[in-house]
Amino acid sequence: MLLDALFRSEPLENPATPITSESAETDNVFARDVFVSPQTAMKLAAVYACIYVISSNIAQMPLHVMRKTNNKVEAARDHPVFYLVHDEPNMWQTSYKWRELKQRHILGWGNGYTWVKRSRRGEVSGLECCMPWETTLLNTGGRYTYGVYNEEGEFAVNPDDMVHIRALGNNQKMGLAQLCSMPRR
Repeated sequence: MLLDALFRSEPLENPATPITSESAETDNVFARDVFVSPQTAMKLAAVYACIYVISSNIAQMPLHVMRKTNNKVEAARDHPVFYLVHDEPNMWQTSYKWRELKQRHILGWGNGYTWVKRSRRGEVSGLECCMPWETTLLNTGGRYTYGVYNEEGEFAVNPDDMVHIRALGNNQKMGLAQLCSMPRR
C-alpha cells in the first residue's frame, strides 16, 4: 500500500493528488494505532543505523578516571577502577563495546544500567551490563532498589551498586524511550 501511494502512475506535470503525509493517511497507508516499542523500532534500518552511528561514535571517545591534585587534573592510571573503565569492564566486553551498548540502551530504551560488582572487601571488581528490559526501579517502603530479572535469576541491587544513566524523561527517576515518546496527531 505504501509503495502504491508513492509510485502512482499520474503525470508529474499536474498530479491530481500530491504525495504528502495527508494523502497517505487518507489512503490508510499509515495506521494511527500502531504500537511502537524499542524492539520493533530497532528493526527499522533507519532507526538502527542512527542509533548505531551515535553509539559507536560516542564509544570511540576516550573515557578515563581523573584525579585533581593542586589544581592539576590528570588521568588516575593507578586508580582501581581505571582498568575497568578504560580497558575491560567485565570478562566478556571491551570498554568500547560496553560503552557502545550502554549508549544504545539509553537511545533506544531511555535507560542504561551497569551493575557495579564488588569483592568481599567492597572493592570494585567488575562492571556488568544490565539490560533495560530486565531492570526496573522499585520503591520498597520509601527506599529505592533496582530489580534485575534475567536468566540468572532475580536480584535486588542497591542503588549504590548501580550506575543508571537516564535519557530525557518526565521524572528524575527514569529516562524515557525517545522512540516511543513521539506525539501522535
